[in-house]
Amino acid sequence: MVKARLKLHLKGAFCLIGTIACAIISYMFIKAGFNEVHFDRGLKNFGTFTFGGLSLTFGLGFLICFLGYLHVLLAPWRMQRMVKKIRSENRANL
Repeated sequence: MVKARLKLHLKGAFCLIGTIACAIISYMFIKAGFNEVHFDRGLKNFGTFTFGGLSLTFGLGFLICFLGYLHVLLAPWRMQRMVKKIRSENRANL
């Protein structure tokens, strides 16, 4: 059985790789879409913008997932910092 910490790191790595991959793919599709725009005749192929937008949406989803991973990863550190702050305030009040 895989340990919970390793699962967490694998999830974070997957989300980061997914974010980067979707960013690259959406950049390529949207750039290709702008290259196909003919302002006198409209769009030559609207599908490139559609795929670029979908990839950008998935990339934002992966980014939110990665931010959730960082939130869980840094939770013990934030808790420890808060406990130290409360203890120092209690010492000052004595």
